[in-house]
Amino acid sequence: MNQTQRRSAFKAARLYLEMRGHRLLEQGWSSGRHKIDLIATKNNVIEFINISYAPENGNVDVAESARANTKLKMAEEAWVTDNKFSGTTATMVVEILGDSYAVLSFNEV
Repeated sequence: MNQTQRRSAFKAARLYLEMRGHRLLEQGWSSGRHKIDLIATKNNVIEFINISYAPENGNVDVAESARANTKLKMAEEAWVTDNKFSGTTATMVVEILGDSYAVLSFNEV
């Protein structure tokens, strides 16, 4: 995903989440090698969100998605530790498709 696609995918994901009552807390969190695309909250749950983008005529790389989800869970643990957070969390993925930046799904990992 190039920078233009990345910015547009993030924008689409943020808009989608906000329209559904999620409140964005942070975008692009990182600590050392750990990275989280978006951190949001809804109903007292902190959501750690990975943005997955697939080109209009491209295929989703299932193996890469699995690696990204594993990395997200490790980053979530780092965030929880760094922030001494003891509440409820969820690990989520927003799937964005093509140049229309349509949200295909928003699911817990």
